[in-house]
This record gives sequence, structure tokens and C-alpha cells, in this order.
Amino acid sequence: MDLEQFKKQFTEAKDPMPLDQAATYVRRIKENNPMLGKSWTFNRLEYNHRLAMRTACMELEDILRNAAPWEDYREKIAECIWPYMRRILSHTHDGRYEGLYGTKWGVADAWFVEMWLAYDEIFRRMPGTIPNITPWKMMDSIVYQTERVTRNYRRKL
Repeated sequence: MDLEQFKKQFTEAKDPMPLDQAATYVRRIKENNPMLGKSWTFNRLEYNHRLAMRTACMELEDILRNAAPWEDYREKIAECIWPYMRRILSHTHDGRYEGLYGTKWGVADAWFVEMWLAYDEIFRRMPGTIPNITPWKMMDSIVYQTERVTRNYRRKL
């Protein structure tokens, strides 16, 4: 699958929306995820997730506000997810998390996984429903497997 097919999959999944409305919607998602206090191990994982969500929302809102009027917000989200997904899946496929430097690779990729999960969550919160078809089932499975494989590394953030 290349980037164009990936963007097409995202475009077919959710309802269309003007860019300014999508940017406002993303801002609302950010405002509905307030930061929690981070104290030693209490709330640490939720803190990291919310930090990634807020970062992804700020980046995406900036991208949507500066995009050309004819561009689609769904394609922009797909463009944001693509590099994170490619990096993590190539490292998983190459077996970099196994072996001598596996833990170091996992810790190094932990933030990339958090950002991928944050963009994925933002896309799923946008208006519309994701169709129950094979490509999206595969995407759900990939996200779940990646989250499971990298869970221990993300705890070290």
C-alpha cells in the first residue's frame, strides 16, 4: 500500500467536512482532554497519552488551518499517520525490538507509537463511522498488535 491508497482509504471512511470546521473540531477534542498531573507512577501512562493527544491536536489544527481550501481533512490526517505507521511497522517487521538492542529501539520508538495512536484516536473521533470492511479490520488489528508489542517500552517514557 502506498500513501495515495492510504489516503483514499481514509477519505472513504469518514464524512466530508470543510477544513475550518475540521480544525475547530480538532480544537474541541484537545480542549476535552485536559492535562492531568504527573506524579511518579500515578497517572504517568495517562499523562503520556494526553500529552501525545494534545501535541497531535495542535499539529493537526495548525496543518488544517494552513492547508489549501480544496484539500481534505481526512487526507491530511492520513498524511500525519503515514510516517509514524511506516516507521513502527518497518521496525516491527525487521525484528528490531528483538535481540541485543531491542529495548533501546523500543524506548526510542515509544513516542512515535504514542503519536500514531493519538492521530488514530483523533480520526476515529471525527464525525462519521468507519466502515466494517477488511482494510479497516486489518488497520484495527495492526494498531492493536503494535500497541501490545510496544506497551512495555511506552511505560518507560
